[in-house]
Amino acid sequence: MLTHRPTTFLAVLLLASIFARVPVFGGTLDKARILEELVSTPAKASAQAKSNPTDMKELTLDLITYRWAVEAYDVPNDFENADAIISAAASSLSDSFINWAREAFSNGHNSGVSAIPAADTRASELAEMKRQLGMALDYRDASPLQSVNALTSALATTRELHLDLTEALVSVILGRQYHYDMSRYRLAEECYSRAGLIFSAYNCLEAAAVVYDDYGKLGTEMSRSLVAAQYYTLAARQWSQLAKQKPGESRYRLMAGREYIRAGQAQSASGDSEKALELVNAGLDKLREAAAMTKSYDELIKNLITVSDIYRSQNNLPKAIELLRAAVRAGEYSEDSLLVAQVYDHLSSAYNATNLAVNAMQESARRDKVLTEASAAGESALVKLQTDTKLLKEQQEKLYTAAERGAAAMMQLNKPTQSCELLQKLLVVYRQSSLVDNQIRVMRTLAKTFNEQQKSAEALAQRMEAATLALKTNKKVLAAEIMREMVQSFIDVGDLDNALDMLAEFWSIMEQSGNVRGAADILEGRGTLLASHGRYEPAIQDFEKALSRYSAQIGDPWAAAGVSLKLASALGSLDRPAEAAAVLEKDLKEIETRYSDENVDPNTSPERARLMMGLYQELVTAYIRDNNEEAAKGLMSKARHYSWVSELLGRLKNSTAAEVAQFAKSVDIMGGDDGESDEDLRPSTILSDNWPDFSSRCATLRERHPAQYNALPINPLFELYKARNSLPKKALIVEYLLTNYAAYAFVCTNTKASVWELGVSGKRLISLTSKLKDRIKACEQSLSAGVPLPPINDWREPAFLEFREPLAELYKALIEPISKEFGSSQTLMFALPDELKGVPIHALISNEHSVPRFMVQDHQIGYLAEGMLNDLISRDSRPIEQNSDRLAVFGDPAGDLPGARKEANMLGKLYFNSSVYVGQRATVANFIKECDKASILHLAIHYNIDPNPSKFVLNFSSEAGSSGALTMQELSKISNPHLQLVALSACDSAASADPLESGPSRAAEVFSLVGAKSVLGGIWKVADSSATLLIGDFYRALVRGNTRTGSLQAAQIKMIDEKTYAHPFYWSCFAMYGSPW
Repeated sequence: MLTHRPTTFLAVLLLASIFARVPVFGGTLDKARILEELVSTPAKASAQAKSNPTDMKELTLDLITYRWAVEAYDVPNDFENADAIISAAASSLSDSFINWAREAFSNGHNSGVSAIPAADTRASELAEMKRQLGMALDYRDASPLQSVNALTSALATTRELHLDLTEALVSVILGRQYHYDMSRYRLAEECYSRAGLIFSAYNCLEAAAVVYDDYGKLGTEMSRSLVAAQYYTLAARQWSQLAKQKPGESRYRLMAGREYIRAGQAQSASGDSEKALELVNAGLDKLREAAAMTKSYDELIKNLITVSDIYRSQNNLPKAIELLRAAVRAGEYSEDSLLVAQVYDHLSSAYNATNLAVNAMQESARRDKVLTEASAAGESALVKLQTDTKLLKEQQEKLYTAAERGAAAMMQLNKPTQSCELLQKLLVVYRQSSLVDNQIRVMRTLAKTFNEQQKSAEALAQRMEAATLALKTNKKVLAAEIMREMVQSFIDVGDLDNALDMLAEFWSIMEQSGNVRGAADILEGRGTLLASHGRYEPAIQDFEKALSRYSAQIGDPWAAAGVSLKLASALGSLDRPAEAAAVLEKDLKEIETRYSDENVDPNTSPERARLMMGLYQELVTAYIRDNNEEAAKGLMSKARHYSWVSELLGRLKNSTAAEVAQFAKSVDIMGGDDGESDEDLRPSTILSDNWPDFSSRCATLRERHPAQYNALPINPLFELYKARNSLPKKALIVEYLLTNYAAYAFVCTNTKASVWELGVSGKRLISLTSKLKDRIKACEQSLSAGVPLPPINDWREPAFLEFREPLAELYKALIEPISKEFGSSQTLMFALPDELKGVPIHALISNEHSVPRFMVQDHQIGYLAEGMLNDLISRDSRPIEQNSDRLAVFGDPAGDLPGARKEANMLGKLYFNSSVYVGQRATVANFIKECDKASILHLAIHYNIDPNPSKFVLNFSSEAGSSGALTMQELSKISNPHLQLVALSACDSAASADPLESGPSRAAEVFSLVGAKSVLGGIWKVADSSATLLIGDFYRALVRGNTRTGSLQAAQIKMIDEKTYAHPFYWSCFAMYGSPW
């Protein structure tokens, strides 16, 4: 029966449908309700046929095709009484087409199927769908692209005929093909999403659980650990629900336990150790229940080891040892001696980690004892199999397992000769019993054992026999896999001619049978063999054929990349570096484009990361050998994006090619001033250009870079996306996310959102920011020494040119790629991460002419710190009103800011409704009094900042009973809903040129927490005289009705135009945070 779903579960489904943009249609839900009734009472088909004939026909046809497909593809069927439902429905409907379909999709022999009804086109469509599904099954491993084409055709038919359940099943099969065989993660995600929604609507708990497991694995492969954890948890809940419905079925508890463990592992990978432990312990509870029901403890033991490793990774060795001791106790009921030995091995390691050497040695001795006993048991099992002819099949199976485990135990005890002898004798037994799978398995194991003994000829003989047997028994995929193992054996033996003859014969068989992957594997292997013997021309021909098949017919970019490496190496051996470079460029572009399109972190899979590094290494080598050093430099610059760049450089330095090693020694991968020039900027890439894709991309970045994402001042997904309909029409928001090797920009308006990957690394941006801050510090020191910056009569003034360089470079990196998004937006609001705090975006230079064009000359610019988004979108936001808004001015309490005193008096004259407190009147008591009623607070005073917000202090004039210091604790008690603007015109107001002081304690953020809608502050230590002029112009523009950012823009442009303080150090230090209106 359909059961009540928790609200959170429905919410997950709803979100999934939104993100996937595949809604569950009303017709689906109607048919799901009908099926719910029929599952409990098939006899109600008659009544439903009368009241809902169309839905009943679609549903019956769907069940017919679904029942056939689940058996053909060996997937779970949640409808145990499907036959009864179909029979009752078909009888009630009396539809000739339904009856024909029932015969055509019977899982028995179809010799008695009537002819396809000529008048009904649906019949031919269904027949074609069945043919396509059969073809997809045949080509699933051999030719994934052909399988995908067939599945896509079948999927279209299911949608046209409204076969919901069949559509879900085909979507799962297609998704797996995309996922596991072709690494097309986006397409796989769409298939899984659709299937999950349909299965959930029809309450197919088991089928949905299987889909969620696939979805979890997809999330893991894409480094989206939290997504993976969520879907593994959903799968576990499905299995748990089935366990409640069928308490006598142990496998549901077993499956739930597995999924909870996987969810915990994913949660641990995301950094949430507490939640991870909660999940894995829930999994162990389920596995204990299953073990108690079945008296089979192997699954529990394996997962006790897994969970102990998680505790150990969190430095909780006592708990890890406790779980391993539990695994030892469970091992007393296990027949898998190798698994028990593994437990003791882990225990020994854990004791060593706690410096309990004696305990470790004891556990190691127990491991050896278990393996020795397993070896003896294996030999006894073999003797029993050789001598007892009356064994039952079940007894034989146990003895087979014991014998193979015995051989494996001998290998672990470093007794390869005895292991080989046992396996060879066991192979004779398998031959006598015609057990093909067992024979092939033992042959492959023997080959590995011979390899470890350096017996290449014997290893090759075993693999050749295994491959031949696999082909004879039509196990072509397995045969191709064994042939890949044979190539190295052929190379080791050196018998080239015989090897080529055999591979040619195998290739012909694969080609004729249509096994494209098998044929490509053999071509690759033959090319490798030819190249190892210096026969490069025929090797190149084989590699090119294999590459064509992997790319065009199989759709496996990773296999293609592996062949590209071998092809490039062969071309290089013939001194054809330009051709080698062309091959590598094509495949490298394909893979990196795939990484970008699929939202996959290129550093996730160690195996694929090494393949990528190999492509880079060979391509750099090809460029250098082709005298194209500039291309090699550009490639090495791009390699900084990857975690393996240092290893790559080390490999190149150790190259046997002198010119390559010499080039590598000149490469700087640290991204210093000379390491990445303007020309090194990569093209920026737009990753999403609408709100739905924006949310999906944000979720991906959160998964890939959780620490950096969670540190952002505004959460793009939970704040910007949530507030998208409330964003002001005239404003555009930009936020940046920096990682070591990449930088991203989130650009949002109320109608559109986009995510960009900028063509620059986070390291480079931090380097440029540091350079700018060094220039600012130098100006501060010059001013402190009594040496002011000269007026700008000529923009070639050296004091300005030092500033110009980082301002122009930061514009190119941060603004230029996204500038076309600005459009007609009057106000730009920037939310800067900690790495960029202190960067005056409004001062960045947008042109390369002798006369600079600062951003503030073209845009009104404001900033958003943490907690300030609401100030921008709030309906309470309003302009400053000169006549009604009260201004309170506090200035020069210590008597060392004469410009501030002049500034305070000037402001008092501008605002009729104002109070001015200068010198000794600028006290804490007066400040608190004004905080209750003032709309504008202007503070020309000193204050202390600290990375710890609680240590923020405003320094007022001292008075009786007060030192004049106002702390954050006291400030936080103030509540004034009318506070529109706080202006800070003294030093270090909003951030700092010192990167150590650019934390959440900045004064702008502090006053935002108190309730100020806007905060005007200095980004670095300001010059008293220039600050007074700018503040005066700001307030004069404000009283004329300009917006807050517009008023600051006017004041800064005036200062630029008047030359005396045109140097950006003077005017760009002021920034407006919060509401720009």
